[in-house]
Amino acid sequence: MGKLLLFVFLFSGLGLGAQPDSLFTAVWWEETSEGHRNGYFLRLNPEGNFDEDAGPHHDRAARNLLGRWEWNANEQILTLGVDGVMGKGIVSRKYLEGRDYYIDYDLVSLTEAEMILRDQRTDELRTFRATSLDNYEPPFKRRLPKGPETIFTLPKLPKGGG
Repeated sequence: MGKLLLFVFLFSGLGLGAQPDSLFTAVWWEETSEGHRNGYFLRLNPEGNFDEDAGPHHDRAARNLLGRWEWNANEQILTLGVDGVMGKGIVSRKYLEGRDYYIDYDLVSLTEAEMILRDQRTDELRTFRATSLDNYEPPFKRRLPKGPETIFTLPKLPKGGG
C-alpha cells in the first residue's frame, strides 16, 4: 500500500498541466495579425473540426472556411485540412495536396490567452488571442434578410363561400 501511495504522489502532477490540444479547443481564437485576416475567428472543436469565420468584412470567396484539424504533439505541428471543393477559391493552391488542402503550422507559443502559429510554407506568423463571444455575430444571423419585418395575414374570403 505504501508503494502505491508513493507512486501516486510522485507521478500525480505529470498529467495535470493543460495540454495544447485542450487549450486549442477551450476558447474561440480571434486573429490579431496585421493584414487582411485581422478579426477572423477560429474555432477548433474537440471532435477535430474547425471553423474559420472571416466575419462581415471579408475579402475572400466565402466567409466561413470549414475543415478538420489535427495536432502532432511530437513535432508541435497544427494541420488544418480543407476539402478540395470547399477550399477552392478560398485557400491558396500552394496548399493543395491531391484533392484537398493541408495548411501546416508550427506552434510558436500557446497560453490560455494567446496563440502564435507559423505557416510552414510561407513563414508567415498568425497571432490569436482568446476571446469571449461578445463581439461575435454568428454567420446565420448575418445572413438574415435586412429590411422591414414582414407580417403575414390570411387572405379575406368572400362571404357565403364555404
